Amino acid sequence: MKQDILIVTRNFPPITGGMEKLMWHVFDNLSEHYRVTLIGPRGSADFVESPHRCIECNEESPTRFLLQAAIAAWRACRSTRFSCSIGGSGVVGPICRLLQIRYRLPSLLFLHGLDIVVDNFVYQRVFVPSLKTADLVICNSQNTRKIATLAGIDANKIRVIYPGTDISVTDVQPVDLRKDYDLHESQIILSVGRLIKRKGVLPFIENCMPGIVSECPNTVLIVIGDEPTQALKQDGPVTGRINAAIKQYGLERRVLLLGKASDDVLFSAYQLATVLVFPVIDLPGDVEGFGIVAVEAASFGVPTIAFRAGGVADAVIHNETGILIEPGKYEDMAATVVSGLKDSLKDRMRDRCIEHSKTLSWSAFGGHVRGTVRELGGE
Repeated sequence: MKQDILIVTRNFPPITGGMEKLMWHVFDNLSEHYRVTLIGPRGSADFVESPHRCIECNEESPTRFLLQAAIAAWRACRSTRFSCSIGGSGVVGPICRLLQIRYRLPSLLFLHGLDIVVDNFVYQRVFVPSLKTADLVICNSQNTRKIATLAGIDANKIRVIYPGTDISVTDVQPVDLRKDYDLHESQIILSVGRLIKRKGVLPFIENCMPGIVSECPNTVLIVIGDEPTQALKQDGPVTGRINAAIKQYGLERRVLLLGKASDDVLFSAYQLATVLVFPVIDLPGDVEGFGIVAVEAASFGVPTIAFRAGGVADAVIHNETGILIEPGKYEDMAATVVSGLKDSLKDRMRDRCIEHSKTLSWSAFGGHVRGTVRELGGE
């Protein structure tokens, strides 16, 4: 007879993003071995099939979600005997703590980096203490593990499990981006990720693109991603500043903003790209947890040129699947991109990139998560 597990997460489809993708794979894998009750955002029931069940909460603000999710979790525990609760991020840590106290329910929390260091007085005083009481914690990188231990979480409770990818070139329904966007024979630099300050797209355009275009005139930067509306940390409008920088530096034909793109467009862009750039910024109160897009790019044989910030070093193997540069060294970043375009970095690293991506599959991720659940008593 399958045991029951409770998952509480604000990060779940239909919301899109790396954390949402990760939590969907957590649910998908555990649902094969347990009966899962998911407490998630509106629309999440469309991704949960019987015999599993879903309770939707209003995710428009963290406060509203937490109140509704706490009530839903309390009621669910009154009617069902769960073997453990799983929190999708530090935001739901207090809910898992509440269930731990009232129902003696073992708790497992996923931590992603930002949900430990976010610069908010209330969060640091109320939420972070609840993270320390979790029975086990899963961190998405060694860097997140370091941040967690510095925050006072017992290192013996922490398990590092890297996110995965199962993308392959056979998944692509080709989209002719060259024809659709008049790219002709341009070399493509690709940036993928939410348009937030931490991702560093704006300073990369300002500090790197003019020099890159000067050295490699036939180059286009494709940016895939939009501004988040429900993120834990809000940076204000970024797209407007990016467009202003494009105009200021005369890059209208050299930078292409695609916004939120379908998987077919994203995968086609990976196929087309010569390099992926990941110019992450080190910010107080903000951090890059892992960098799954670097692994996705690697599955297409595309190397990543990135700043060595946050958990990016866990996703990119220096001089094997990409090149890591000291944070803020924009001249070095631009020179490395130019060298990568001129000297066929993709050809040299393609095989190693693909090999590396295969070691970080979602199935392997799921196996490690199940092992951690078993540590809590889930058979």
